[in-house]
Amino acid sequence: QLQARARVDSAARAELEEELRGMQNSQRNERTTRRAAEEELQREVDALRDKVRFKEQDWVERLEKESSARQSAEGELRVFQATARADRTMSEAQLEAAKAEAAAEAVLVDL
Repeated sequence: QLQARARVDSAARAELEEELRGMQNSQRNERTTRRAAEEELQREVDALRDKVRFKEQDWVERLEKESSARQSAEGELRVFQATARADRTMSEAQLEAAKAEAAAEAVLVDL
């Protein structure tokens, strides 16, 4: 009777050990799967961060170019405005000189 009981206990123990090994293998597989998923997510996050950094750098460069172009255009505009003012001043002076000359000739003609 003890031998029968020992065989039953041994079989139960073997069954529990097999179940334990199965659970351990299952947990190990789950950890491996979870770790692989975490690594994949981390790669995706890293790729997105790289993409964001690239886009930020691209926008910085675009803004610098636009700022430079704006400054250049503003400089050209100031030069044009200064030239226009100088031309207008010169034209006004030439007009006044022509009026004065015409007035002087008119005075001479009247004499």
